[in-house]
Amino acid sequence: MDQLNIAIEMESTEAVRQGVKAGIGCALISKRAVQDYLECGLLYAIPVKGMEIKRKFYIVTRRNRTLSPVNEAFRDFIRNASQEGAGIP
Repeated sequence: MDQLNIAIEMESTEAVRQGVKAGIGCALISKRAVQDYLECGLLYAIPVKGMEIKRKFYIVTRRNRTLSPVNEAFRDFIRNASQEGAGIP
């Protein structure tokens, strides 16, 4: 990362999408975030060999609030689907 010449930082995924679409530069972004642009040919993806990026996602809830049955089911589904489910309270 020290070798990169970072000229601009953007606050949102949509800003990055629009910036790349406008020709400001290139970006490292989730393929899902630009799938529609890729499918219609507005952008193209360049595979990066040997680069694996892992992201962490969290379940967040409001403190001191009981979850609805649907929310409990969703939380339990995520816990069971996660390989690191033991770290979710």
